[in-house]
Amino acid sequence: ALMTTKTQFQETSTSNRNRPRPIRVLLVDDEHGFREMSAEHLESVGMEIEQAGNGSGALAILKARAFDVAVFDLKMPDMDGLELLARVKPETPEMEILMLTARGDVETAVEAMRRGAHHYLLKPVKMAELQAALERAGEKAALNRMRDGHTAVQDHQSRTRHREFLAFGPKSKSVL
Repeated sequence: ALMTTKTQFQETSTSNRNRPRPIRVLLVDDEHGFREMSAEHLESVGMEIEQAGNGSGALAILKARAFDVAVFDLKMPDMDGLELLARVKPETPEMEILMLTARGDVETAVEAMRRGAHHYLLKPVKMAELQAALERAGEKAALNRMRDGHTAVQDHQSRTRHREFLAFGPKSKSVL
């Protein structure tokens, strides 16, 4: 029995190391009930959810914390989803943004995608549909981070190699 417990512990600790971190989501919608219901479901499947009831609240949260994905409702009282997208996307290009829209706002949602939103969902949205869209967007955000990190490492290596190459010749060494 002791050996089984040790094996189970090793399997658990190994699987925890290999498990990707949870998708961090900022959910911005002025409908409190929708936010609460969505957050409860998404947290139950392992996502980290933070909520804001309006665009101003979202901006304050984004100053303090980074997210993989944000969900913006298009129609909100203080700042609509397009304005929020315009203010957030240039500052956080690696964060994927999903737009929520009512059926009559499809043209606006398509415009949001032209401006950098990852996808849009029609309200009322099914939880399984929201979850799947967030998982896809989270995967894309992870790929963006890996690509951007890889590029930064390559740039650093390239600059380092260039300096080393210049320092090989005696005249180059005297200049450096």
